[in-house]
Amino acid sequence: MIDISLEEIINILGNPINKIGSELVWQCPYCMDKSKNNLMLNQIKGVLWCFANDKHASKLLTEIYKNKKIHFQPRIDKQEVQEYTNAVSDEKAQYFFDYMMQSNNALLKNKEYLQLLQEKRGLTAKTVKDCFIGIDLNKKCFVIPTIEFNTDSITKVIGFEYRPINLSKTGLHREKNSQTGMAQINYYISKTIALAILEGYFDGYAFYQYLKEIEQDKFYHIVTPSNGVASILKHIKGIEALFHHYKKIYAYLDSDTAGMEKMEVIKKLYPFIEIVIMNCGCKDFNEHYLNCILPSPPC
Repeated sequence: MIDISLEEIINILGNPINKIGSELVWQCPYCMDKSKNNLMLNQIKGVLWCFANDKHASKLLTEIYKNKKIHFQPRIDKQEVQEYTNAVSDEKAQYFFDYMMQSNNALLKNKEYLQLLQEKRGLTAKTVKDCFIGIDLNKKCFVIPTIEFNTDSITKVIGFEYRPINLSKTGLHREKNSQTGMAQINYYISKTIALAILEGYFDGYAFYQYLKEIEQDKFYHIVTPSNGVASILKHIKGIEALFHHYKKIYAYLDSDTAGMEKMEVIKKLYPFIEIVIMNCGCKDFNEHYLNCILPSPPC
């Protein structure tokens, strides 16, 4: 059994390439295996193993121990029953995961559409990689994964939103039979202290990028309702059993009529949620990031 957290392994190896049952899969940094599946972590047994060379796992653990600054303490009892579940089977989730990685890799290799995201949304290639944003040129759309909200640093893809190549909301649609819910933009880790609820995916991506720039991303768990602000109260209700994992909860909603109406209801139902309102005239956080944070001086 290892006493190193998944967060610490991810800090060294990056996000898992695949998930098979209870096992997370990476390319071994010493083998650099072409199949990218030599290194596996069994989360139940706490065993890290390289199938090509049994010394590689211990070598990696030694490197992690050298840089070890925190000790992982699980914040959720294994017996705790989460009320917020979905109907996506493990087999379907694996198919979704593979498609997410395929479309993400396609976008990372496409300079034209990376540039488009940079110009229109301010998002960098690093954010595209971290948040698994993708592109499907056959479908002529950007691929936005719905990653299930959780507090276990596990990536379970339960659906997709498709955005037209021009990034307009006209023609926006979801994958048939995929699930909706409170989708996470980044992982919950042991350093997380705050939950940040953004109204839309691109607001969440921009907020994540901003936090990375000021080195605060590890302290925030960023989420968004996968099917828009109309469902935000339902999805907040769905995750409220896990609110005890956070010291602070913030809601950044659009300053349009729908967003303002939801803000008022949230205030009444959840007075401990801090509503953040932008007073700069921007409609949402993505617009605020483009107009007020990227330029100098900010508003």
